[in-house]
Amino acid sequence: ITPEELTLERLKKNDVNFTLGYNGVNIAVEGDPTAYAIKMKAFKKAKNLFPTWAQEEYLLYKSNYMKACMDAGVPMAPTIFAMKGKRSPTQLFKQIKERGWKTFVMKQSESGFCLGFLKLTVEQVEKDPSILAEYFKDYAHCPECIVQEAIEGFTRNWETRCFWFNGQFLYAIANMAAVST
Repeated sequence: ITPEELTLERLKKNDVNFTLGYNGVNIAVEGDPTAYAIKMKAFKKAKNLFPTWAQEEYLLYKSNYMKACMDAGVPMAPTIFAMKGKRSPTQLFKQIKERGWKTFVMKQSESGFCLGFLKLTVEQVEKDPSILAEYFKDYAHCPECIVQEAIEGFTRNWETRCFWFNGQFLYAIANMAAVST
């Protein structure tokens, strides 16, 4: 079905609906509040989605799975979670400097397609401290922003994301992160 046809009634007509090509991330970044409400209602109520809505929602907010990975000892780039209502450009920059990061990246949690991706150096922010405030203003609607130390080699190697839920492997996606350059 096309994104325009996404309603609960339409989803019920299918035995199973695979949301890997069009999912909650797509809906969140489209920017149409009326369509968002209709489509999210359809996703939340449909019983025939893969991944299930519980799985999709878990993945939609990066801090959910990132914290679970960290707790399980999975290696991950050093990360700061900047949660809506608790964000402070000054405090964030202080944390970045305390950690000794020289270069870092920021991204919206519920996003894809490199929307909201920003790569900065400490030097750039020291020259223009308004950069972080502007970023948080531009993405004030976002429930969480992910801030990570930029890792050398990210542009040479495939970014591979493996999705597991309740101990079961679901699927993997790999892509080159050209935006990191």
